[in-house]
Parts: sequence; C-alpha cells; structure tokens
Amino acid sequence: MISEEQLVAGLAFLFALLALAISIGPWASPYRMRSMAAIASRLGKPAARLAWLLVAILAATCGTAIIYEIRPAYVAPDSPVNSGSSFDPGTSVEPKTPVEFAVQAPETPAVNHAAQP
Repeated sequence: MISEEQLVAGLAFLFALLALAISIGPWASPYRMRSMAAIASRLGKPAARLAWLLVAILAATCGTAIIYEIRPAYVAPDSPVNSGSSFDPGTSVEPKTPVEFAVQAPETPAVNHAAQP
C-alpha cells in the first residue's frame, strides 16, 4: 500500500467518525446543511440522523475498501494490461510525428503484396 492510499483511507475513516459523532451527538448545526435540512423538514429529525449514520457507514466502507485494496480488475496494478508498462508520472511523453509513428508500425500483408513484383 502506498502512502497516498493510507492518507485517503485515513481521511475516509476520520470523516466516518465525524459523521457518526454528528448522528449520535446533540449538535443542531450539522442539521442546518441544505441536504440535511431538507431531509429533516420532510421526514423529521430521526430520518436526518439516519442519513448521517448512512454517510458514516459509507465513508467507513470506502476507507476499508481502500485499506484492503479492493478495486475493479481493470485498475488493479497486477493485471496483465498494466504489467508491462513502465509509466513514470514524473516523465513527459513526447508525441510522435506521423513519420515516426509509421516507421514503428508493423507491416501488414497488403503492404507486402504490393511491394513484391
């Protein structure tokens, strides 16, 4: 696990704890937020508390998924698609001119037949 993943997972857990504290705490100001105020006015304050609890559960679930490196197969670092790449984010990639691209392109059978007498 890289340090960026640990940072994001830690922030997700921190937000989960904050949302949990809001859902069970005596504070009134978090329920003045526009989305929570709409829930509280339509369904009541207990529903808004459940909404905060749902936010806490979702944030904790995201943090857990980040810690355990649960991700779709197409973004996994050890997938066959990404195994041979040597991408370094610190380097720049120069675009190739059409001539450079054509030189590296493999020849097709149609080109071979046209070149032979």
